[in-house]
Amino acid sequence: SHLYIPVLPRSLSPMLDAPMPYLCGISRANFPYAVQDIGDETVVVDLDRNVITVGPETPDLPPIPHKRRVKLEHALEAHAGDVFWNARGLTHEQAQAIRRKGSSAATEEMHANADALWYEK
Repeated sequence: SHLYIPVLPRSLSPMLDAPMPYLCGISRANFPYAVQDIGDETVVVDLDRNVITVGPETPDLPPIPHKRRVKLEHALEAHAGDVFWNARGLTHEQAQAIRRKGSSAATEEMHANADALWYEK
């Protein structure tokens, strides 16, 4: 059994310490209020900043078997690969062209420019 709430209202933030699996969306405005209710085993994924934070008591996740990982990576790339770049004002072709150059400086610059545009939005 688990709980899914697309956007958690501020009044329900105490639920974040529930002893069950859950997936909840929390708005940026409500996050400061929700932090105090997040349990020690919680994994927080900040989609705006591309940051994953695990609680101090979060157990290590087992590794994904190689074949399943490869299949998952291909599926994500095929169905969601361009979402990151499109949201940051880049086309798939622009991102691929920079990757093909093989220059880590160009790739880092692309990430920095993309992130700057994202934060402007």
